Amino acid sequence: MNTVYFLVQQTMFFSIPLLIVALGGMFSERSGVVNIALEGIMIMGAFSSILFINIVQSSGAALPPQLLLLLAVLIAAAVGVLVSMAHAYASINMKADQVISGTAINMFAPAFAIFAARMIRSVQQIPFSNTFRITKVPVLGDIPVLGPLLFQNTYITTYLGFAVLAVSAVVLYKTRFGLRLRACGEHPQAADSVGVNVYRMRYAGVAISGALAGVGGLVFVVPTSTNFNATVAGYGFLALAVLIFGMGYSSGRITTWLNPWDDPLGDGMQTVQSLLAIGSGGLTGLGLGNGRQKFLYLPEAQNDFIFAIVCEELGLIGACLILAVFALLIIRGYWLALHARDKFGALIVVGITTLFAFQVFANVAVVTNLFPVTGISMPFFSYGGTALIIQMAEMGLILGISRQNPVT
Repeated sequence: MNTVYFLVQQTMFFSIPLLIVALGGMFSERSGVVNIALEGIMIMGAFSSILFINIVQSSGAALPPQLLLLLAVLIAAAVGVLVSMAHAYASINMKADQVISGTAINMFAPAFAIFAARMIRSVQQIPFSNTFRITKVPVLGDIPVLGPLLFQNTYITTYLGFAVLAVSAVVLYKTRFGLRLRACGEHPQAADSVGVNVYRMRYAGVAISGALAGVGGLVFVVPTSTNFNATVAGYGFLALAVLIFGMGYSSGRITTWLNPWDDPLGDGMQTVQSLLAIGSGGLTGLGLGNGRQKFLYLPEAQNDFIFAIVCEELGLIGACLILAVFALLIIRGYWLALHARDKFGALIVVGITTLFAFQVFANVAVVTNLFPVTGISMPFFSYGGTALIIQMAEMGLILGISRQNPVT
């Protein structure tokens, strides 16, 4: 039985941070903002709180271990909120791409943690003494079976995870705040029409998400290590996956993807209308500007599903020519990376070219129903000034690196 108890306890050490961070992501998602930055926020929360623990322990301050851990939890939550505000401002106020904003934070966080650790403590890995283990909870630790499972050789963060789960369920589904938060995510115009401040509610959702992600970073590090080396082993991304597949609409999206014709006027409408547009184009198309599906039949025809309109108006031949141009651009990009004068330039070109290749492939796959519907635009074709400016800037970087190479 001791082996069973040990395995269950170790499972909880790794699952509790996943639970906390996924719940945090849920608050943000319910408000209408996808928090891709969970990984970066976890790193920043873990870094700040472990640094605090390291400083306190190094100073010799006689703080009780559990009090020190609770103070570290508060610091992790505060730093998580602070970092998440950058994502909230970019996504809510600036209307920036939520994926790009979150990815930027994920890339910045480990670099900042390593740099700050070297500057502040002259080490890359911040050590700490793990004095936080609770050997046995009085009275409760003597309960048969449950005592060894839940109240022996445990951490206070385990109970914190269960508390977060219970409070989240009550707040989200039993309070006025939870109702308004969900309304802002599902029907923001309707919520705004009855006086709900959508911006404020979305900021609140992202702030809660950041606080829980920061705490999750600390909760992950404390039971599993005695130092922090600017990583949380991808738990932020794993929590995001848990969030996505745990939502009720995920299975529905898969079902719609497999057979959109089961609900051609509901969930499957976008895919069905896209396929109708592609099919009606035939070999040579209906002619530029003569497409019909863009007139309120195909949702987002000017954005994510622009390629369906291209197929309808230019036909199979025109669509293949456009894809051939993209293919030449991608091949030329990789060729340029192979012949770049320095490694830095090569990595820039590879990154930008791969991003273009993925966007084109994913967009075409969604339009043709090879992938489930998701919001990925077609480079240089889809509507959106910000995206176009970023893409032109990326092409400028590639052209700048290309000028350094001999003409061939």
